[in-house]
Amino acid sequence: MEAILIVAFFLLVVEIFICTLAVFPFLSMDTRKKLFSQIHKVMGGHTTKVVVYVMASLMLFIFLQSNYDSYKTDKKLHQGGGVLVTDKPGEYSKLFRHQRNIYLSGFVLFLYFLISRAQSIIKELGAVEVKSNAVLKQQKNNQDATAAILTENEELKEEIAKLKKMEKEFKAMKSQAEAVNREYSNLQEEYNKIQGKKSTTSKKVD
Repeated sequence: MEAILIVAFFLLVVEIFICTLAVFPFLSMDTRKKLFSQIHKVMGGHTTKVVVYVMASLMLFIFLQSNYDSYKTDKKLHQGGGVLVTDKPGEYSKLFRHQRNIYLSGFVLFLYFLISRAQSIIKELGAVEVKSNAVLKQQKNNQDATAAILTENEELKEEIAKLKKMEKEFKAMKSQAEAVNREYSNLQEEYNKIQGKKSTTSKKVD
Protein backbone atom coordinates (compact mmCIF):
# COMPACT_ATOMS: atom_id res chain seq x y z
CA MET A 1 0.00 0.00 0.00
CA GLU A 2 2.79 2.44 0.90
CA ALA A 3 4.51 1.81 -2.47
CA ILE A 4 1.23 2.56 -4.27
CA LEU A 5 0.83 5.76 -2.25
CA ILE A 6 4.37 6.84 -3.17
CA VAL A 7 3.53 6.27 -6.85
CA ALA A 8 0.29 8.20 -6.31
CA PHE A 9 2.23 11.12 -4.80
CA PHE A 10 4.61 11.08 -7.77
CA LEU A 11 1.62 11.08 -10.18
CA LEU A 12 0.08 13.95 -8.25
CA VAL A 13 3.27 16.02 -8.61
CA VAL A 14 3.40 15.30 -12.37
CA GLU A 15 -0.29 16.19 -12.80
CA ILE A 16 0.12 19.44 -10.85
CA PHE A 17 3.13 20.32 -13.03
CA ILE A 18 1.14 19.65 -16.23
CA CYS A 19 -1.86 21.66 -15.01
CA THR A 20 0.41 24.53 -13.95
CA LEU A 21 1.99 24.62 -17.41
CA ALA A 22 -1.44 24.42 -19.04
CA VAL A 23 -2.76 27.49 -17.16
CA PHE A 24 0.51 29.44 -17.17
CA PRO A 25 -0.46 32.86 -18.63
CA PHE A 26 2.77 33.45 -20.56
CA LEU A 27 2.53 30.27 -22.63
CA SER A 28 1.08 30.55 -26.11
CA MET A 29 -1.78 28.39 -27.35
CA ASP A 30 0.57 26.59 -29.74
CA THR A 31 2.82 25.60 -26.82
CA ARG A 32 -0.19 24.25 -24.92
CA LYS A 33 -1.23 22.28 -27.99
CA LYS A 34 2.26 20.82 -28.30
CA LEU A 35 2.23 19.90 -24.59
CA PHE A 36 -1.07 18.04 -24.84
CA SER A 37 -0.10 16.45 -28.14
CA GLN A 38 3.00 15.05 -26.45
CA ILE A 39 0.81 13.77 -23.60
CA HIS A 40 -1.47 12.17 -26.16
CA LYS A 41 1.53 10.49 -27.83
CA VAL A 42 2.78 9.18 -24.48
CA MET A 43 -0.65 7.96 -23.37
CA GLY A 44 -1.73 6.79 -26.81
CA GLY A 45 0.04 3.42 -26.66
CA HIS A 46 -1.85 0.28 -25.69
CA THR A 47 0.49 -0.61 -22.81
CA THR A 48 0.43 2.93 -21.44
CA LYS A 49 -3.38 2.97 -21.55
CA VAL A 50 -3.53 -0.29 -19.61
CA VAL A 51 -1.11 1.05 -16.97
CA VAL A 52 -3.07 4.31 -16.67
CA TYR A 53 -6.40 2.48 -16.32
CA VAL A 54 -4.92 0.14 -13.70
CA MET A 55 -3.53 3.10 -11.73
CA ALA A 56 -6.84 4.95 -11.99
CA SER A 57 -8.66 1.85 -10.75
CA LEU A 58 -6.22 1.54 -7.82
CA MET A 59 -6.68 5.21 -6.95
CA LEU A 60 -10.45 4.79 -7.03
CA PHE A 61 -10.18 1.71 -4.83
CA ILE A 62 -7.91 3.54 -2.34
CA PHE A 63 -10.27 6.53 -2.36
CA LEU A 64 -13.33 4.41 -1.60
CA GLN A 65 -11.52 2.16 0.92
CA SER A 66 -10.02 5.16 2.74
CA ASN A 67 -13.44 6.81 2.94
CA TYR A 68 -14.86 3.64 4.46
CA ASP A 69 -11.97 3.22 6.92
CA SER A 70 -12.10 6.90 7.86
CA TYR A 71 -15.82 6.63 8.54
CA LYS A 72 -15.31 3.54 10.69
CA THR A 73 -12.43 5.10 12.66
CA ASP A 74 -14.28 8.37 13.18
CA LYS A 75 -17.38 6.54 14.35
CA LYS A 76 -15.29 4.43 16.72
CA LEU A 77 -13.61 7.51 18.19
CA HIS A 78 -16.86 9.35 18.79
CA GLN A 79 -18.76 6.48 20.29
CA GLY A 80 -18.94 6.69 24.05
CA GLY A 81 -16.65 4.13 25.60
CA GLY A 82 -15.70 2.69 22.23
CA VAL A 83 -11.97 3.40 22.52
CA LEU A 84 -9.68 3.41 25.53
CA VAL A 85 -7.87 6.62 26.36
CA THR A 86 -4.52 4.96 25.73
CA ASP A 87 -5.64 3.80 22.25
CA LYS A 88 -6.92 7.18 21.09
CA PRO A 89 -3.57 8.52 19.75
CA GLY A 90 -3.22 5.41 17.56
CA GLU A 91 -6.78 5.74 16.32
CA TYR A 92 -6.26 9.43 15.50
CA SER A 93 -3.11 8.43 13.64
CA LYS A 94 -5.13 5.92 11.59
CA LEU A 95 -7.79 8.57 10.95
CA PHE A 96 -5.11 10.99 9.74
CA ARG A 97 -3.63 8.38 7.37
CA HIS A 98 -7.06 7.49 5.99
CA GLN A 99 -7.90 11.14 5.39
CA ARG A 100 -4.47 11.69 3.82
CA ASN A 101 -5.14 8.78 1.45
CA ILE A 102 -8.57 10.24 0.63
CA TYR A 103 -7.10 13.60 -0.35
CA LEU A 104 -4.15 12.09 -2.20
CA SER A 105 -6.13 9.58 -4.25
CA GLY A 106 -8.98 12.07 -4.75
CA PHE A 107 -6.71 14.77 -6.14
CA VAL A 108 -4.90 12.26 -8.36
CA LEU A 109 -8.24 11.09 -9.81
CA PHE A 110 -9.57 14.62 -10.18
CA LEU A 111 -6.47 15.89 -11.98
CA TYR A 112 -6.36 12.75 -14.13
CA PHE A 113 -9.92 13.34 -15.36
CA LEU A 114 -9.17 17.06 -15.74
CA ILE A 115 -6.08 16.42 -17.90
CA SER A 116 -7.90 13.74 -19.90
CA ARG A 117 -10.79 16.09 -20.58
CA ALA A 118 -8.45 18.95 -21.49
CA GLN A 119 -6.56 16.62 -23.81
CA SER A 120 -9.77 15.54 -25.56
CA ILE A 121 -10.90 19.19 -25.87
CA ILE A 122 -7.53 20.19 -27.37
CA LYS A 123 -7.82 17.24 -29.78
CA GLU A 124 -11.33 18.31 -30.81
CA LEU A 125 -10.14 21.90 -31.22
CA GLY A 126 -7.31 20.66 -33.41
CA ALA A 127 -9.76 18.75 -35.59
CA VAL A 128 -12.03 21.81 -35.79
CA GLU A 129 -9.03 23.97 -36.65
CA VAL A 130 -8.03 21.60 -39.45
CA LYS A 131 -11.60 21.67 -40.82
CA SER A 132 -11.70 25.46 -40.45
CA ASN A 133 -8.41 25.82 -42.34
CA ALA A 134 -9.74 23.52 -45.05
CA VAL A 135 -12.93 25.60 -45.30
CA LEU A 136 -10.93 28.85 -45.41
CA LYS A 137 -8.67 27.40 -48.09
CA GLN A 138 -11.72 26.29 -50.09
CA GLN A 139 -13.25 29.72 -49.62
CA LYS A 140 -10.05 31.39 -50.87
CA ASN A 141 -10.00 29.05 -53.87
CA ASN A 142 -13.64 29.91 -54.57
CA GLN A 143 -12.87 33.62 -54.28
CA ASP A 144 -9.93 33.24 -56.68
CA ALA A 145 -12.11 31.27 -59.08
CA THR A 146 -14.85 33.92 -58.81
CA ALA A 147 -12.31 36.69 -59.43
CA ALA A 148 -11.00 34.81 -62.46
CA ILE A 149 -14.55 34.36 -63.78
CA LEU A 150 -15.31 38.05 -63.23
CA THR A 151 -12.09 39.01 -65.02
CA GLU A 152 -12.96 36.69 -67.89
CA ASN A 153 -16.47 38.15 -67.93
CA GLU A 154 -15.05 41.67 -68.20
CA GLU A 155 -12.81 40.53 -71.05
CA LEU A 156 -15.81 38.95 -72.78
CA LYS A 157 -17.76 42.19 -72.35
CA GLU A 158 -14.90 44.10 -73.95
CA GLU A 159 -14.81 41.58 -76.82
CA ILE A 160 -18.58 41.87 -77.25
CA ALA A 161 -18.28 45.67 -77.29
CA LYS A 162 -15.55 45.43 -79.95
CA LEU A 163 -17.68 43.04 -82.00
CA LYS A 164 -20.67 45.37 -81.74
CA LYS A 165 -18.49 48.27 -82.85
CA MET A 166 -17.19 46.19 -85.75
CA GLU A 167 -20.78 45.22 -86.60
CA LYS A 168 -21.78 48.90 -86.69
CA GLU A 169 -18.78 49.71 -88.87
CA PHE A 170 -19.66 46.79 -91.14
CA LYS A 171 -23.26 48.00 -91.42
CA ALA A 172 -21.99 51.52 -92.18
CA MET A 173 -19.63 50.17 -94.83
CA LYS A 174 -22.43 48.00 -96.23
CA SER A 175 -24.71 51.04 -96.42
CA GLN A 176 -21.96 53.01 -98.13
CA ALA A 177 -21.37 50.14 -100.56
CA GLU A 178 -25.08 49.94 -101.32
CA ALA A 179 -25.17 53.70 -101.84
CA VAL A 180 -22.15 53.49 -104.14
CA ASN A 181 -23.81 50.62 -106.04
CA ARG A 182 -27.01 52.62 -106.44
CA GLU A 183 -25.01 55.63 -107.58
CA TYR A 184 -23.07 53.42 -109.98
CA SER A 185 -26.34 51.98 -111.30
CA ASN A 186 -27.76 55.47 -111.80
CA LEU A 187 -24.62 56.59 -113.58
CA GLN A 188 -24.70 53.45 -115.70
CA GLU A 189 -28.30 54.13 -116.69
CA GLU A 190 -27.49 57.73 -117.57
CA TYR A 191 -24.48 56.59 -119.51
CA ASN A 192 -26.61 54.07 -121.38
CA LYS A 193 -29.18 56.78 -122.13
CA ILE A 194 -26.51 59.10 -123.45
CA GLN A 195 -25.05 56.33 -125.56
CA GLY A 196 -28.52 55.56 -126.89
CA LYS A 197 -29.10 59.18 -127.86
CA LYS A 198 -25.74 59.34 -129.63
CA SER A 199 -26.62 56.24 -131.63
CA THR A 200 -29.98 57.71 -132.70
CA THR A 201 -28.37 61.00 -133.75
CA SER A 202 -25.75 59.21 -135.79
CA LYS A 203 -28.39 57.24 -137.62
CA LYS A 204 -30.34 60.42 -138.46
CA VAL A 205 -27.23 62.12 -139.87
CA ASP A 206 -26.51 59.13 -142.04
